[in-house]
Amino acid sequence: AESAAAAPPRFTLTDRRQIEAQHVSDQLSNFKRQAPLLLTLSVLTALCLLFNALTLGVTQNTRGMALLRAAGMTVGDVARMVALEGLIMGACGWALGLLGGWASLTVFVRRAAEAFPAGVMMGWATPAATAAGIAVLTLLSLLWPCRRARRIAPLEALAAEESDPFWLNFDI
Repeated sequence: AESAAAAPPRFTLTDRRQIEAQHVSDQLSNFKRQAPLLLTLSVLTALCLLFNALTLGVTQNTRGMALLRAAGMTVGDVARMVALEGLIMGACGWALGLLGGWASLTVFVRRAAEAFPAGVMMGWATPAATAAGIAVLTLLSLLWPCRRARRIAPLEALAAEESDPFWLNFDI
């Protein structure tokens, strides 16, 4: 009889606040586990988008760049022009991403205010680290488009006949 009295109880009573606190804690721990994955996906997406935009820009402006080269622009000037375009795109993307992230975090914190009693705070490290990361991504995404822009031969590009886009050449 004494061993039955010394055993821990099988059931414990909890109130609604304890259950809600546990639920918020579970949500927060899930968010902390998923944040690196979300960050990785957003970085890879940014790299792909920037690379595609710059490569497409060089491809579509080949004749224009050839005209500029024929008018006296050097190979380095053309590469700098493409690099400047990429740097502007990277800086604008960084600023919009930082503002979008701030807005998303603000909404998240308002929904789980008890988990973040101090609210949303961002020091200098976050903008500095993201700016450095975007600078590296921008430089990586500029390698191929700048190389391609440097290889444009003015006479060959101007002599090439413009053809219709491939999707207009289908015989139906």
